[in-house]
Amino acid sequence: MTSPLSVESPRRLAAPAIWDDLLAHRFEAIESALPELLAPQDADGGARVLALLAPPQALPINTLWQALAAWQQASPQADAPLLLAALVWDRIAVDARGSGWTASVGEGAWSSVHAAQTALFVHAIALADRGPLCWPLLHQLMRSVAAFGVPVWMSDWMHDGFHPADGAGPWRDMQALLGAWMAEAPRLPALPAQLPASWATAIPLPPELDEDGDPIEADGASPEPALAWLQMGLQAAGHGLQAAGHGLPLLDTYARLRTPRWGGSHDEILALADGPLAEGLDASQRNQLRMVAWLDAIDVDSIDTGNRGAVQQAFARGMELLAQPQSALERTGIHLQLAELASRVDNTDMAAAYYAQAADPSVPRGFDDHQLMRMLHAAAATGMGEWLAPVVARQWRNSAWAAVMQGALRDTGWCGVTPDAAQAEAAYRHAATLMAVPAPGADCPFNDVYYAFDETQQHTALLHMAQAGAELGFPEMQAALGYHYFEHAPAYDPALAIQWYRRAAEQDSGRALYNLSLVYDRGLEEGGIAGMGVDELVHLSNACELRCLELAATEEEWGERLQRRVRSCVAGVGYYLRTQVPAEGRLPRLLETLEFWAGQAWTQAAWMLAQYYAARSEHDFDRAVFWAERACAQQPDDEDVLALRTTLQRGLFGSRRYRQALERVSDGLQ
Repeated sequence: MTSPLSVESPRRLAAPAIWDDLLAHRFEAIESALPELLAPQDADGGARVLALLAPPQALPINTLWQALAAWQQASPQADAPLLLAALVWDRIAVDARGSGWTASVGEGAWSSVHAAQTALFVHAIALADRGPLCWPLLHQLMRSVAAFGVPVWMSDWMHDGFHPADGAGPWRDMQALLGAWMAEAPRLPALPAQLPASWATAIPLPPELDEDGDPIEADGASPEPALAWLQMGLQAAGHGLQAAGHGLPLLDTYARLRTPRWGGSHDEILALADGPLAEGLDASQRNQLRMVAWLDAIDVDSIDTGNRGAVQQAFARGMELLAQPQSALERTGIHLQLAELASRVDNTDMAAAYYAQAADPSVPRGFDDHQLMRMLHAAAATGMGEWLAPVVARQWRNSAWAAVMQGALRDTGWCGVTPDAAQAEAAYRHAATLMAVPAPGADCPFNDVYYAFDETQQHTALLHMAQAGAELGFPEMQAALGYHYFEHAPAYDPALAIQWYRRAAEQDSGRALYNLSLVYDRGLEEGGIAGMGVDELVHLSNACELRCLELAATEEEWGERLQRRVRSCVAGVGYYLRTQVPAEGRLPRLLETLEFWAGQAWTQAAWMLAQYYAARSEHDFDRAVFWAERACAQQPDDEDVLALRTTLQRGLFGSRRYRQALERVSDGLQ
């Protein structure tokens, strides 16, 4: 199910015009556009406004701050820059929270969430002091309260009279965090003397504290604050006749934040659809709210997919829903949920069948990029049926992932599409206009589509995709092209492999660096590569391995593939250190890198450092003992490690010398 904290696909990167105007400092154009955007309109228009006002993920926060600061300086009394700044702070809070379950959000992330939420409400309070708030801002405030709660400092201010300017604790803490965390942001607007009186019912009483200052859990549930914010938003939208326009997005977002995973219940959502707050909705729109509960019950994230009975029950519930009268849009939504569930349990035939029904070209349903990729995997596993082509054709102009898929279909003729290499090239180039080139390892549409297929297709039907992506600067495709010219025998060309691996390596692709070292190593075995002698190849290979290890040290997770890469590079770096005179300026990096990995319990790195220092002067004997003992502590039974320790104790008085050195370095071993 789409996250209720997002109003656009998380990887759809084309910026709405209003944000383009902001970056171009076309402030008057925004002022002219806002009244029409905020005017009453139908239900689809209400959702469209929220999407247009959402700050795009493609735009860096600091870039937005710079434009907003310039606008506020030029027009200090204007409301529009405060509104857009509030929306940016809302995006920051949502990004800091992430889309995972509450339990997975760390304490530091929550601090950032609450600081950004504080800035959002400060802007809203400043705007409320000037006049009624517009419904889109009230929508974001309601969503923020439903997801994160009401800021404590607002409760202290509203009910206990502690104005933030008096230095109340929660406010002071938030101010300090904001000052350190977002130094580039425009200054927060000044707060008025009082909060709007109409907000009293929407701000709960401050929690009672125990003697340690911790909140005391209340016995009874307090009134739902988000519900009060929802009511204010509906009033601003023109509750009644206009609720079907602006009210539906408000009610829909509220319903999604009252699913069980957010602390609500399906019964609560069904009661909302039948209650007075939805009185302005027609029967179809009320059913749309009910569908939030019905679809959540079969949502893949709400089901224990390891429990076969739970999965079968969800499919049975989906069949029951399909047997009931539903609109075409609702039916495709049910099919989509069932397809996602089938995809999660690896039933690709069933997933493809349901995706094909969800992709009904007569229904104006959009799919986010993650759904598009799961559709592609299901199609690839079942023969690339024609059902996928209309989905891609509808979305490729606005989604980088769909654009790359469109290029692949035009290249291959899959899914019944007429092959056309020129149009494929145009689609690939269009994808590059929808997003900045991602860093190696980041989400990349070329990478995702390319590796949805096996190597046979990669080296043949999808070769043009790799070439186009590589030329456009995507490091994953540059590395893929290097692999093609090095590992695919019919195309074997070491010079071209080096060319493309180098271009990816220049963007710090760890995979490309590692594979490039393998190309150089094979050149060593073969006595050189055209234009490069053996001595040069030795140093080039080491430079790749060293940089690969430096990049691996910055990774948050070390999966099996990365560990294999590290193991090989540590061995290569250690051998280079023992057998070569390092290139100028490289020795400190070599030692620092090996010391890092030795400190991460890589015994091989500690053993190699001990060997290196043992072969040097007497002044380095203590270091040799230190790393030998570190290696022994990590792997006490390793034969090579024990042999090195024995070697260091040979000679006249060797054992005593070793013990004395060990005493000198023992503090560092603890």
